Amino acid sequence: MRNYISILILIASAVVYTGCNETTVSMDNSVDVRVDSAMKAYKAQLVDADYGWIADIETSKGFYRFWMEFADNDMVTMYTDNLDYPEYNGIPKSSTYKFHAYQRPVLSFDTYNYLHIICDPNNGISGGSGNLGLKTDFEYEIDEVTDDLFTMTGRINRIKATLRRATQDEMQAVRQGALQEVLKNAPSYEPSRFCYIDVNGTTVDVKFSTRNVMLLSQAGGNVQIDVCQTHTDLVTKDLVFDEPVTINGVEIKGLKYYQDTFITDTETPLVVNSKATANIGLYNCFGIGKYYTRMRVRNGMIPDPDQNTNPMGYYMNNVVNMSFLLTIGVKKIEYVDLSFTTDNDGNTQLTITPTFDFGQSMDYRCQVRFSESGDSFTTIGSTLTMDDLSEGFYSGSSIQTLVDYMMDKTFLIEWTNVTYDVSTMGQLRTVNNGTIYGELSE
Repeated sequence: MRNYISILILIASAVVYTGCNETTVSMDNSVDVRVDSAMKAYKAQLVDADYGWIADIETSKGFYRFWMEFADNDMVTMYTDNLDYPEYNGIPKSSTYKFHAYQRPVLSFDTYNYLHIICDPNNGISGGSGNLGLKTDFEYEIDEVTDDLFTMTGRINRIKATLRRATQDEMQAVRQGALQEVLKNAPSYEPSRFCYIDVNGTTVDVKFSTRNVMLLSQAGGNVQIDVCQTHTDLVTKDLVFDEPVTINGVEIKGLKYYQDTFITDTETPLVVNSKATANIGLYNCFGIGKYYTRMRVRNGMIPDPDQNTNPMGYYMNNVVNMSFLLTIGVKKIEYVDLSFTTDNDGNTQLTITPTFDFGQSMDYRCQVRFSESGDSFTTIGSTLTMDDLSEGFYSGSSIQTLVDYMMDKTFLIEWTNVTYDVSTMGQLRTVNNGTIYGELSE
């Protein structure tokens, strides 16, 4: 108690001394004042950029890119590279923004804009899963600021985000639709063949996607899979890796677009070549606990839906062309997901999920058994389960025909030369050559 009283006396003395000493530094520069001053400076810096800002926002599907122009009246105008909304390419959208003082300055986009689309819990809007959007944010803590770069962290999902001053060339490219168009450049390169690079005698398969590059190689019996998140240069179309990757002693920082082909950003550039077959099979990265866990089949993905030669493709094609008269009107099946998970008992299962164009879906689950090599799996039809909603759409429908056909079958997991837009594609093929194709995703 005596020590406590002594401390209080010292504090009181310091207060009295401070009040009487005219040369003491003022305490007006409190934390709140400093934070407020920082936020005003950040806002002035954002508004001052002649050519706007390039925002790279981390999501569950890689980095999404936006161009933003901030105004002094708390309005921000932005463009998006969201390929799920091609109608928005080159179309500006304005909303409000504001800085908040929480534990640190926070930049908040506080009315609905292109950022909120990828955060939307409605899977049909965001393109996400589990009603979590793309597991990204629209409020960002300011971590570090330089003249040309804001480094930030999302408040909820703790994702990485940056704002970088755009150049005049980038601003002009954005307004001409480059945000979305450049994303199509790499995936459309040799789309019906398999790309690779030779790294010190090791063949490395290269799989292009819109927001990442997958590099697959094998040493002995071990398969190395590196998935590199990419930022595509709006002017040069170069692919810059978020983090460099080292393969067989060579550090690769990205892929440069050079004379209509790609070369590695390495000390000695390596040319990306193509061949008829892949070195590493799809089964190494598609399945339980692997990079790809889902194959999505859309209308138009089955190039040969003939009932006699490809019955599985025929039945799948019937489902993705189905329409139902519901209380909210006529609704179509937009896609069918084939995804691998485990049930509560740890059993590996396949879920077949037809999904309407307004987001409502049905689940049909069965257990599966993978081969020892992992290149195929067999469905166990006796384990098929569904809830009441799924059962209501099942009996006597094309969904039942497809699901029944897929039960007690063995499927090979393979890459395919069939292309669809800019999607990374794979196929499931039965022993009697029934084949379905779909875009691969996590």
